[in-house]
Amino acid sequence: GSEVQRADISVGKDNVKTAGIISLISFNGTVRGMIALVFPMATAESIARKLLGDGVPISETDVADTMAEMANMVAGGAKADFSQADGSPIVLGLPTVMRGSDARVDYPAGALWVDVFLDSTLGPFSLHVTFPEL
Repeated sequence: GSEVQRADISVGKDNVKTAGIISLISFNGTVRGMIALVFPMATAESIARKLLGDGVPISETDVADTMAEMANMVAGGAKADFSQADGSPIVLGLPTVMRGSDARVDYPAGALWVDVFLDSTLGPFSLHVTFPEL
């Protein structure tokens, strides 16, 4: 396993930017919004290697698929928590993965989001959860 610890948490004021990879997934129902997982490329590759097995060559597609699955796992956990609250279903969108030297996600004006910065034994990453204005 890999140890993960929260480094910092804040209400976001800037858009999410990275020189790496961003995995996005939306959720809709009584609660709706978007989850963005942001990884430096080295962290994303370390996670993919850990999941696929050390010594196995990994491709860019393997890394992207792993990051999409990470978004599914995080959103699936949130879906279970939100669905238990009032019994209404939460529907997850399909994960989308973006990568590049200047990848950026812009949120609509007035949206509320929380930024959680994490450290792990596989490298740093961050979680951003966005909700429409309440």
